[in-house]
Amino acid sequence: MVRLHNGNIYLESEQNVGSTFTVILPLWTEESELPSLTSTLKREKVYEPETIKESTAEPIIQTYNKNIEEKNLHHLLIIEDNPDMRLYIKNELKEIYRVSEAHNGIAGIEKALEEIPDAIICDVMMPGIDGYEVCRKLKHDEKTSHIPILMLTARSSEQHTIEGFESGVDDYVAKPFSSAILKVRIKSLIDSRELLRKKFIKDPFAAIKDFSPSKTDEALLKKAYAIVEKNLSNPDFEVNDFAFEIGMSRTQLYRKINALAGQTVREFIRIIRLKKAAELLVTSDMNINEIADRVGFGSQTYFSTSFTEYFGVSPSKYAEKHIKS
Repeated sequence: MVRLHNGNIYLESEQNVGSTFTVILPLWTEESELPSLTSTLKREKVYEPETIKESTAEPIIQTYNKNIEEKNLHHLLIIEDNPDMRLYIKNELKEIYRVSEAHNGIAGIEKALEEIPDAIICDVMMPGIDGYEVCRKLKHDEKTSHIPILMLTARSSEQHTIEGFESGVDDYVAKPFSSAILKVRIKSLIDSRELLRKKFIKDPFAAIKDFSPSKTDEALLKKAYAIVEKNLSNPDFEVNDFAFEIGMSRTQLYRKINALAGQTVREFIRIIRLKKAAELLVTSDMNINEIADRVGFGSQTYFSTSFTEYFGVSPSKYAEKHIKS
């Protein structure tokens, strides 16, 4: 641990008297750049553990980075002004999640908007913008409104709890807490978002509010559906058109649709077309060719293949089954 922090450790020992261990560590501040694993392993040999040689340092780092990439971990943002608490939480969760940090509310909002994490852990009491204000700002921004937020608090009064839920907090963990409780709560929040995404895919006629994490997301999805349905019969309606009409960049739109529906933007458009086709098969007198054209599929073969893949039956079988029932 001392070596990893670019420090030195000394021992003075006298038999039958005792031992004195002296640890000297550099002072790290919020602005300091912490030592990297590479620089630590490549330091002078006098400070290296005997089991780690300079010649083996790079392969070790490459293997470590490769393992992290292969895990495809969910991304977690920690917003906490206490560096010790932030480090503790990160160390407890870094094997389960890809963790990033922010040392205050303003930095946390900026990082959340930049990175769009899968979940956020935020402290209530912070200088400047407190956790409640962070939550309000993120929950009212279309780019981040879907992100579940777990609040850390030493306040346990009913009024503070009400204030938290009114600001959009998804869950609370009271300090002091065990890492086991924290892990379970975070997993539960991320799993709940996964269930909503699956509902969009598996339930063709689910109401928008049934798979919307928040009122902001519900309004955004209604707007997205309206845009796609307005361009339903246009087979050339693509991602750029969608992004322009909804008022987002391609990257922002992709991140948001992926977070809400678990799909690419193109696949999201295709699924809405197919859902509308299923509705028309049951409620209209149009034949399959007409419906394929109506929902923007230029080819009936492609329409039938896509429909069968999504619903598990051909368009004709689907119509027969649902009209009878």
